[in-house]
Amino acid sequence: MAISAAKCRYMDFIDALTSDCRVLLARFEEKQSVRFEAFCEVWKQLKFSLIHHAGDSEMEKIQV
Repeated sequence: MAISAAKCRYMDFIDALTSDCRVLLARFEEKQSVRFEAFCEVWKQLKFSLIHHAGDSEMEKIQV
């Protein structure tokens, strides 16, 4: 059974999101802090607030 192009794009999106989350958590761990302020600093450095910027429209296009 072949995987549809839409499902491939969805899987690519999920892989990219997972990778971005791992980077976020790794950078936070490097801070060696459990403080929310330290987490926020990493969040801002990585511009993580933009994580869903293109996501909504892309997800609408590739509904599985």
